[in-house]
Amino acid sequence: MKRWRMLTRILLRSLLLRPGRTFTALAAVSVAAAVITTMLTLYVDVQAKLHQEFRSYGANVVVSARPNEVLPADALTRVEAIVGREAAPFAYAVARSSNDKPIVVVGTDFARARRLNSWWSVTRWPAAPGEALLGGRAAKQLAPDNQRFLLAYSGREIDLTPVGVLRTGAEEDDQVYVSLLDFTSWTGAPASVIQIAASGSPQQVTTTMTGLQRALPQANVQPVRQIVEAEASVFGKTRSTLLAAVIIIALTALVCLL
Repeated sequence: MKRWRMLTRILLRSLLLRPGRTFTALAAVSVAAAVITTMLTLYVDVQAKLHQEFRSYGANVVVSARPNEVLPADALTRVEAIVGREAAPFAYAVARSSNDKPIVVVGTDFARARRLNSWWSVTRWPAAPGEALLGGRAAKQLAPDNQRFLLAYSGREIDLTPVGVLRTGAEEDDQVYVSLLDFTSWTGAPASVIQIAASGSPQQVTTTMTGLQRALPQANVQPVRQIVEAEASVFGKTRSTLLAAVIIIALTALVCLL
């Protein structure tokens, strides 16, 4: 109790005899405390925001069938039990167009693919059987006038109606997307790849991948290196910048106080 009284008397006397220095010290401490609190709050919140932002760039984990094997029929159900509905199945085949040129055809669940790849630039998503989503370059080759077209695979043909154009600036622009049901009925091939948008830090994504590998021991579980590495790099630089700013502010306040 006596110590607190002594401290109070010292502060009051300092305020009366040297008010300028006292207010400067108090202002420095107050401003530093406010800024540091804000920076630490931002430090905690920025990770969640960056995770959410990176998830909008699509899948960061891919589950694929091993060579000459197929994924189990309940593979998507096992994946959803771990990551929720942030997953989409894909099946691939190389078909032939009417002018006998090869074209990659992808079967997928359009609702899931749309949620997973919200960054895709799509004019319109297919909604009915027999409708197709064409990559920008594939559209010029197969349906320049937006007309119906035929594709052949292993002696079987499928008649498709183009309803939308997809542009990503990557390999998707050369592909044709149909519903997984149409694809399986036409080719007889099931989904061979499941793309996943796993949330969390790089360490949490690694843990998720371990869980997926245990659930699907007969499949390959791999990260999308570009997204995972970019995410880790951005997180590291952001954390370093915020922590460096906090240290500089604390040192500046200390110098003002002295």
